Amino acid sequence: MHIIPSRRVTRARVLALAGALGCAVGARGTARADGAFPSSQAVMLPRDRPQSIVLATTFGLVFSDDDGQTWAYSCETPSTQNGYRYRLGASPNSRIHAVSDRGLPVSNDGACTWTLAGGVLVGARAFDVFPDMGDPNVVFALAYPAGAPDDAPAAPFRSNDGGRTYVGPIYSLPPLSATTGIESAASAPGVVYMTWTETDDSHPRLSVSDDSGTTWSTLHLDESLGSVTPYLVAVDPSDPHRVFLRVIGGSQPAEKFEALVVSSDGGGTWSTALTLPGGTLTGFALQDDGTLWALATLNRVSHLYQSADGGRTFSDTPLPFTAAGLAERAGTLYIPTQGGTGSDGNVALVSSDDGGQTWRSRLDFHSIVGVRACVASTCHADCNNLASANLFPVSICGGDPAGSPPTRPRTGATAGGCAVTPAHSATDTWAWTLVVVAVAYLTSLTSRRDRD
Repeated sequence: MHIIPSRRVTRARVLALAGALGCAVGARGTARADGAFPSSQAVMLPRDRPQSIVLATTFGLVFSDDDGQTWAYSCETPSTQNGYRYRLGASPNSRIHAVSDRGLPVSNDGACTWTLAGGVLVGARAFDVFPDMGDPNVVFALAYPAGAPDDAPAAPFRSNDGGRTYVGPIYSLPPLSATTGIESAASAPGVVYMTWTETDDSHPRLSVSDDSGTTWSTLHLDESLGSVTPYLVAVDPSDPHRVFLRVIGGSQPAEKFEALVVSSDGGGTWSTALTLPGGTLTGFALQDDGTLWALATLNRVSHLYQSADGGRTFSDTPLPFTAAGLAERAGTLYIPTQGGTGSDGNVALVSSDDGGQTWRSRLDFHSIVGVRACVASTCHADCNNLASANLFPVSICGGDPAGSPPTRPRTGATAGGCAVTPAHSATDTWAWTLVVVAVAYLTSLTSRRDRD
């Protein structure tokens, strides 16, 4: 977001307040996206379509079918309102799954249309979804069912029809517990891991199933990991017994730490691969050749860590931008940037082919050339609003289709501001009203002072 400084400091403060309140609205609820990396943005990289890239933003999804040369966008729908935790399912279906204010939306046609999950999760409050990469019809989700008591923990559910309906819960958690992640093993049908904690004293637990969640065994990780909160990072696609966790520990602020831990025997024993005193793990990727990549923030600086020996040692590369996620395909790293990068602050996705030594732009919002054809009518009004925020030229929005619904701009639409930060809640209309009133009031004060 480019703001031209005023000659008067008071006016600059008005503009700063508007920007601060706007971005605060955009950042509301960022911690709600539970899972391994709550604040990360999804970069979806279809393995069977090496030229395709899909990036989740605050205004919907943007697609490239030519390796980032040109992009088209698909706006949010009522089903995907404030969507996050976007995940790409297994081929050949390659369904797109997400979590939203409305539940668990799924698209079977590349985000042209969306359907909300039914079954026992109608009206549920979900916070994580994981499609089984070995079976395109199996999907796991963590959710609070509609009507559940306020103190009931979130529970795991399973879909056997690609996310259209869910059954469960498939595991009953004890009181005073909290689920933090669920994932299945791509190379072993039926193997599922779920992390959770007994929150009375952060007792870490790992539950394991070898029959898609019908039966479970639970491992107590206190002795191996101590009093920490575990988050499920990944199950090695080629080894169902190799599991990566992010753990958070330290009872006092000065003692806070995060670590990446790994088990090679399905959770029986653990070793610490990377420790970050005072830092935050924000991303992870595992290459086909075994190279490990970890993304972290230390003292507000993003760092990229690489290990070529299975996590025994890591190299550390500070990044010249604020990273908001990490993905890898065929040795190329992809990182969405928080708040934009580049000379005009408009670059939202970068990639590296040399292990993070150099980076090139993959998505400049000015390179969005149009709305996806399948949603051209339904996304027309959103397109005009984003164009009015100078995100891209209004010419890409086309004509004015009859019946285009009115819509308001999402916070973060300006690429250099909050464009790739997590979405805000739909209940934030009051906050935007506050922004408008506050700015109008302060502007009137400064105008009077100018006249005086």
